[in-house]
Amino acid sequence: MEYGSIDELFLKQAIKKIEEKLSDDTFDFDQFAVDMATSKSTLHRKLKSLTGLSPGEFIRSIRLKHAVKMLTNKVGNISEIAFAVGFNDPKYFSRCFKIEFGISPRVYQDSKKTD
Repeated sequence: MEYGSIDELFLKQAIKKIEEKLSDDTFDFDQFAVDMATSKSTLHRKLKSLTGLSPGEFIRSIRLKHAVKMLTNKVGNISEIAFAVGFNDPKYFSRCFKIEFGISPRVYQDSKKTD
């Protein structure tokens, strides 16, 4: 058996908790802290030190990475994918996607059609 570091286990658990609530657009920092069984300040401090991201940014990053997988696998249109990964506004999803990856979801999806 291999054991990862405590920090690695913490991150795996955090990602798992977010993935369990991926399509829940009401899942936020408060619920994340409850699910991780830690205080909000501890969760914020730990995530910031491990990833450089705040809990809200971390949640959004995980959601956007799942959206990339869905766009790559052509799971649905952009609006459907936005809702599936917990965004309740496709325009906000597109804006966040472009900030995170430097291109819009439409351009990303179109580039995968030619691959």
